[in-house]
Amino acid sequence: MTGNLVRIDHSDPSRADILFVDWLLGNQCNYACSYCPASLHDGSRPWQPLEVVSAFAEHLIAISRQRGKKVCFQLIGGEVTLIRGLSSLLSRISELGGQVGLISNGSRDLAWWKEVREHLDFAILTFHPEQGRAEHIRRVAQYLSETIRTHVNVAAPLFHFDESVRVAEMLERDCQDVSITLKPMLIDFGTELYPYTEAQMRTFRERQFKPVQTRALGSVRGEMIARWDDGSASQMPATAFLTRGMNRWAGWHCHAGMELLSIDESGNIFKGLCRQDGQIGHISSPDTFELPSAAALCTRPTCVCQTDIMVSRYNKSRVDATAS
Repeated sequence: MTGNLVRIDHSDPSRADILFVDWLLGNQCNYACSYCPASLHDGSRPWQPLEVVSAFAEHLIAISRQRGKKVCFQLIGGEVTLIRGLSSLLSRISELGGQVGLISNGSRDLAWWKEVREHLDFAILTFHPEQGRAEHIRRVAQYLSETIRTHVNVAAPLFHFDESVRVAEMLERDCQDVSITLKPMLIDFGTELYPYTEAQMRTFRERQFKPVQTRALGSVRGEMIARWDDGSASQMPATAFLTRGMNRWAGWHCHAGMELLSIDESGNIFKGLCRQDGQIGHISSPDTFELPSAAALCTRPTCVCQTDIMVSRYNKSRVDATAS
């Protein structure tokens, strides 16, 4: 790979036909990790009314179907599993033909997960070493992975790094049909990684956790393929773009808005978590919302969110030069 990076594609091309909606429903959380900004867990933003959420989800599924796209909702908090009536919302989205999954710290008991699993297509659990219980997250992951796609992020803040590695190794040993990522942390959830040692960075880059797999696992979002103008290509997880410093795409054309929408805790709609091009709608006005139909020109110096990273993008000038 001696050339210039020219484009990023989905390793599974069918993912480009899915509109992925990252929906922050509020910011109440039962954890208050020291590395998490208060605005992400202090409950200052109440949960959005579920009838409004359901109405907008129905509209989005309908207009996406007209473009030949499926919609996949990723519901997050705070800790989204604290919402009363969430099971009914999950059931409704499934009835409408949407896919739906949760990002959760996994802290709810197994009885709760048994109530909602049948309505879920996937779950992304995050183990937080300050407040999470490793044995509990193992039991939840094992239960969910029996029927749905299950991924576990093990948060690895600098001051809990070794503990986080041990938890990831335990999950690798004791679980099956799950995927596991040791997750590098950004200071204040901003743009800079904690000052990890070179050995720790090497662990992020090179250590792969591979539990026993008894069946083919569908992708939550899949990995990406990085393509260079010398014709070479490499399949990469989102974290690799961060740890290798390959997340600088200012001036590129990005399919955020076409493949990804972000809805914040107030119901404002954006093309991505980066909020490129500003607000494009609000969930309270579903009938006036239309999907973007053109790639966005990136103006951000870096792309730091894994959700944003997993979107198709290309450097038009280099693609054109390669074609000529």
